[in-house]
Amino acid sequence: MTDENTRNALKNLTIRGCMSITDEQSGAEVYHVNTPHALAQASGYLKYKFGKSNLAILFRGQTRNYDSLSPTLFRGIIGEKSQSDRVATLKTSCKEIAKRNKIFDDIPVEAHEPLLQHYGLKTSWIDLVDNVWIALWFACHRAHSVGEFCPASAPMGPNWRFE
Repeated sequence: MTDENTRNALKNLTIRGCMSITDEQSGAEVYHVNTPHALAQASGYLKYKFGKSNLAILFRGQTRNYDSLSPTLFRGIIGEKSQSDRVATLKTSCKEIAKRNKIFDDIPVEAHEPLLQHYGLKTSWIDLVDNVWIALWFACHRAHSVGEFCPASAPMGPNWRFE
């Protein structure tokens, strides 16, 4: 299924007080819902519609529409050198955090980065969920620093909280 299929599916969806519109900020076509009930109906409809083709509907909880879907590690930078520098810093940070915290002894190395993303580390991963309510929670909450982490060049330290 393509974006065109998704747009057509949403245009065919009729929920009282809701409609398919173009987002002024991003230019993206979105389905605007006004109530939690309408959100549940729209997401359920899409899961049903695309589930028949064995396709998953995944949600991204974000506070705004971005021009592209880019991991936090690479947002706001241009060029391979900048990307390489951030990847190197990320690898150093993950190793340092794992060395300082015994819990990582029992976690495979390949799981460190995605796990640390949930504690505020900017990573090369993108969080997608299949539950619209979880995505909505992340869209309505922001992480705030409550401490520092060394090395100073680390993307973000582990001492973060949500509000």
